[in-house]
Amino acid sequence: MRPILRIPLIALLTIVLAFSGVTAASAHNVLESTAPQDGASVSTVPHRVVLTFDQPSESIGTTIAVKGPDGPATVSKAKLVNNTVAVVVGGKLPAGSYTVNWRVTSADGHPVSGSFDFTAKKATTYEAPASPASGTTGKSGSSDRDNGSQDASTPSTSQSSGSLGTILIVIGVALIVVIIIVIAVVTLRRRRYSD
Repeated sequence: MRPILRIPLIALLTIVLAFSGVTAASAHNVLESTAPQDGASVSTVPHRVVLTFDQPSESIGTTIAVKGPDGPATVSKAKLVNNTVAVVVGGKLPAGSYTVNWRVTSADGHPVSGSFDFTAKKATTYEAPASPASGTTGKSGSSDRDNGSQDASTPSTSQSSGSLGTILIVIGVALIVVIIIVIAVVTLRRRRYSD
């Protein structure tokens, strides 16, 4: 292959590899498993509800709410450990159908949400969580990673930061490609002149 043809090929490969890295870094969190499992029939409501994702979640905006036959159950603030997000469930929990509504903030700053159901065969009672989430729906509950309160505009700021980071990566890759092309062209010209 002629040297002059290698330049566009190298540049193209560089761009493809760079954008592959950007895409991987910007991927949203994917829910891999839940405890209890979706659609499961359990003896009683478990004391802890745990969600496992393919990568760690951000603490800002991450919540888990549990709703039973009598309405929203009392849950703790979400606790994030590695790839898991969990809450402690407390209070009187009757038998019946339960729905878990969750929302997490992905590493790229974008929110991901969903829900799953399970059924409890018997009623049970647990001690109320030491640090219950604010409100009955868990919308304002932050995780144990938060040291201070977060206002409603914080998730938007996180999303903007994630988008800005992606843009900066793309610009950096473009500059590297341009530099490679310039160096290659200058080198080829010098060789031609020397010949």
